[in-house]
Amino acid sequence: MIRILQIVSSMDRGGIETYIMNVYRKIDKSKIQFDFLVHTNRICAYDDEIEKLGGKIYRIHSRHQSIVQNRKDLNDFFKNHSEYKIVHMHESSLSYITPLKIAKKHGIPIRILHSRNNAIRGNKLHILLHHFNQFIFPKYITDCFAISDKAAIWMFGKKFYNSGKVKLLKNGINIENFKFNQQYRDEIRTLFNISNDKIVLGHVGRFSKQKNHAFLIDIFSEICKNNNNYMLLLIGDGNKKEEIKEIVSSKNLLDNVIFINPTYTVERYYAAMDLFILPSLFEGLGRVLIEAQCNGLMCFASQYVIPEEVAILDSFSFVPLKDGVDKWVQQIITADKKRSINSDQSIREAGYDMNEVTKELSVLYLNLLNRRC
Repeated sequence: MIRILQIVSSMDRGGIETYIMNVYRKIDKSKIQFDFLVHTNRICAYDDEIEKLGGKIYRIHSRHQSIVQNRKDLNDFFKNHSEYKIVHMHESSLSYITPLKIAKKHGIPIRILHSRNNAIRGNKLHILLHHFNQFIFPKYITDCFAISDKAAIWMFGKKFYNSGKVKLLKNGINIENFKFNQQYRDEIRTLFNISNDKIVLGHVGRFSKQKNHAFLIDIFSEICKNNNNYMLLLIGDGNKKEEIKEIVSSKNLLDNVIFINPTYTVERYYAAMDLFILPSLFEGLGRVLIEAQCNGLMCFASQYVIPEEVAILDSFSFVPLKDGVDKWVQQIITADKKRSINSDQSIREAGYDMNEVTKELSVLYLNLLNRRC
């Protein structure tokens, strides 16, 4: 059995973390075991499950706490853990590749960087570091993965991407979990007292600038001015949640908007929805759009910033953010609310079955190990 070190900020219920856990649950642990290097001392959502599955969790200081202590922790870690032959780091930019630099220093032969987004919204220093590291990353990173073409080009640059050196890996989902289920729909609608005549719009995502919740609330407010028969489910957590709640209150929409904390059973909530909306400012892929389509939902997403390959069903609709609220409102209110039939099969044929993705990643790990170690 080989142990692979997954390097992440934390193991909370975010998109990156959920992907890793979906793979981890399915991977053959007689051959491959995951351990985790996290940049936090607090207990995170997936920690208990990781340990039950046999994984180890190592904690270091983040660079935001102390750059000096972060480097010291990384040097101490890799000095004392030479047993790792593969480290797999998941990031949204090249602004922080220090773990892979130090892994190389200590002789770790396989150092993977996995691009999970297609933009960065940090301070100027982070942006400068990202562009600077695009010139030097091949010295420290042996293998480059990405979840989409846009994510690959953003992270590694167009020239490097065109060289064929980036491996694209589908952001798979557990298809059977996300198939439409009438019982789930009835249960959630009953739980929140949502009558059958209500039209439910949905969004799943962290309350952050990236997800553009304020714009979504503006859309929803305009829809409700003409038809108060709409409801909005917002599932997630984040540092802008209270701010969004205040906006909802200021627009007198508290009776129409339901805030739901992150949940392990998000598939139940997709079933309660009639349409799904993701007006993000940027996305590496937008895994929630795959989940929503698997549930048969028509989706509306930001054109030009969300990768085109996420659109699988014919009913999928891209809308430019620059066209403003009115364009989104018009598209949504005139949309056919009918669910797509056999949408789960379409998702499977598009290559997003987590079972197949896990097999592909397992083969990649083992082949890398056999070739280089």
